[in-house]
Amino acid sequence: MFAGLGLPPLTGTVPGTTIQPLILGPLRAGVLICYESTFPGVARALVTQGANLLVTASNDAWFGPSTGAEQHFQMGRVRAIETRRWWVRAGNDGISAAVNPQGQVVARFPRGVAGAFTAPFGLAETRTLFIRWGDWVPLLAGIGLALMWGRQRWLTWRLAD
Repeated sequence: MFAGLGLPPLTGTVPGTTIQPLILGPLRAGVLICYESTFPGVARALVTQGANLLVTASNDAWFGPSTGAEQHFQMGRVRAIETRRWWVRAGNDGISAAVNPQGQVVARFPRGVAGAFTAPFGLAETRTLFIRWGDWVPLLAGIGLALMWGRQRWLTWRLAD
């Protein structure tokens, strides 16, 4: 498979079959590797399996000087809000930060700044509507809005007659 790239063959490796949090005592970290933090389904699956904190290690160097790293960070913030979990993120050239369950940034290093910081965080057990029902929440909301819009249009049409 990797012969054309000049890489040695990968032996003794097999893909995982489950998605589970990393358990360290009471801490059950839902680890999102790099761009996985942009996918709501991955965070939801980790929380469904018991994650009480979301953690991301990210390589944002490939974004170069663009705003891609900032966009990547902002997309990950939404995972904290959807799951009502603290999210801590370490970026090698990107943004390192701690975000609370409401999506507020409580500590942050900008791109290209090396260092370490101490940030508060908590372990949560909350099960949001998104965690319970997944993509059905926005789908049902969209259907509800469409029905309200249709009803309003029908009433407007009826009054015009």
